[in-house]
Amino acid sequence: MSNKTLLYAYNYQVSSIEGSFVNDFAYNTIRGYKSSLNSLNRYLKGSDIMLSKLDYKFVEGYYNYLRNVEGLEPNSAYKNIKHLNRVIKVAILNKWLSSNPFKEFHCHYRNPIRPYLTETELKSLQTTTLPTDRLTRVRDLFLFQV
Repeated sequence: MSNKTLLYAYNYQVSSIEGSFVNDFAYNTIRGYKSSLNSLNRYLKGSDIMLSKLDYKFVEGYYNYLRNVEGLEPNSAYKNIKHLNRVIKVAILNKWLSSNPFKEFHCHYRNPIRPYLTETELKSLQTTTLPTDRLTRVRDLFLFQV
């Protein structure tokens, strides 16, 4: 067992994907991990927790915090938990933690219902006069793809 903390492990993960493996991760992935780390910092209120003290209650509290205090939708909260789970897996691989304290916690991605533009909305978009040539080109490219 190690004396590493959760924020140490999280910062280690962020540095790893930001540094030597930069070509393997998209910019938005790195940005997502940093955003998740910021949320975790807000949840911890500036303190930290030893990896050995993590338990199911912690992740459940964090998920509830994300949903109720930060107002995240289920899929956004899921993404934060997914990042945290990855940090825990890396901690286990580094032998900072012996097992995953969150293995019994489950939250799932919910496929959102995405509305489509109607024929009337497309015609309205097509006939709208836009203020710049650039916006007109963007609109025309969008309509061509549709």
